[in-house]
Amino acid sequence: QLVIWRIVQLPMLLIPPFLISLGAMTAELSRDTLGASRLARELRESEHRLQLAAKAAGAGLWSWDAASGRVWATEQARTMLGLAPTGEVDADDLFEIAASDDTAVRAALRRALKQGGEHRVQFRVVVPGNEMRWIVAQGLVELDLEGKPQRVRGVLRDVTQQRRAEDEANELRRKLWHVGRVTMLGQLSSALAHELSQPLSAIQHNAEAARRLFMREPLDLEELRDIVDDVLRDNGRAAAVVQRLRSWFKHGQLHSETIPLIELAQDVLALVRADATGKHVKIDCTVAYELPPVVGDRVHLSQVLLNLVMNAMDAVVGTSGARRHVVIEARVGLNGYCEVSVGDSGPGIPPDKLEQIFDPFCTSKTAGMGVGLSISRTIIEAHGGKLWAENGAAGGATFRFTVPVQSTELMCTV
Repeated sequence: QLVIWRIVQLPMLLIPPFLISLGAMTAELSRDTLGASRLARELRESEHRLQLAAKAAGAGLWSWDAASGRVWATEQARTMLGLAPTGEVDADDLFEIAASDDTAVRAALRRALKQGGEHRVQFRVVVPGNEMRWIVAQGLVELDLEGKPQRVRGVLRDVTQQRRAEDEANELRRKLWHVGRVTMLGQLSSALAHELSQPLSAIQHNAEAARRLFMREPLDLEELRDIVDDVLRDNGRAAAVVQRLRSWFKHGQLHSETIPLIELAQDVLALVRADATGKHVKIDCTVAYELPPVVGDRVHLSQVLLNLVMNAMDAVVGTSGARRHVVIEARVGLNGYCEVSVGDSGPGIPPDKLEQIFDPFCTSKTAGMGVGLSISRTIIEAHGGKLWAENGAAGGATFRFTVPVQSTELMCTV
């Protein structure tokens, strides 16, 4: 009241009503400040827990704010990408590291920034020390109202060891396929020797006949021309056998090409013809010429068909001569696949063994290794098909496998 009467010159804030209001505001502001401080501590604690969990899982976290251009990355993410532990990270440099040498990765990143949503991409980076790493990035792209990227959040995982293990497994699988081919060729050595001996013997006889013909007077040019034609034809037969041998002994990856099924069957029949004759086994091939060609690796598919035919021949050897019968058939299946079957007139397969026979080292042969059917199933699955066995209603067993036709994209994982 003395201040109001201007007797005492003091600030109005010292008046009790204002002090009460000031105290109330101070209490409210203090409570908000304490709440904000507590929230900041909780956020820091949550961030530490998240980074600890990500580090324990071997993952790196990162985010990119398009408005500010700021990139945030954990220490684990920086290490995976070969970046410095501290310092600013430019978004353009980050995307350049991810897609430095792979056009497919560049296209995937552009598509993700354009479409938004969740995306996953695998790429490789070369870190200091010339070490190559494989990284899997999975993230979420947020778009603004104009459809432009607003924020990107992602997780990085180093899958270098996993990738190396997969490469080693694929290499071992290819070596196993190669061993399987060589093993079957060893079993077919007599048949292959017979295949080569026939054209070589014919060439020898024709050469001797031509030599005798040169000693005659007058020289019969027409007969000499026929002898030369026979020599060329027999030489072509021998060259074809050698080429098949070279293809089978060749060690490599799956090579996709267009293959008529009738040619595949004829190649296998040429290899087993002499062996079938020696075992008195009749082989019927009803593969039609008008079937659409399939897509796959000729050598590996021949390996599968040859293995099935040889197994069928072994299955009927114990039966009477009149019942030693093997049938090769093919037809167009469903969903763009052709189905090839090899049936025999043997005793069949015990029902409880229909699936076990595809396990490695499971065999009913006294001299068998038990890897042929396992390798065959792996090859067919690498082509996107499947291989299975079933018993016939009238006896015997039938093995069937599917391969994609020409209009279907080959699905190889090796």
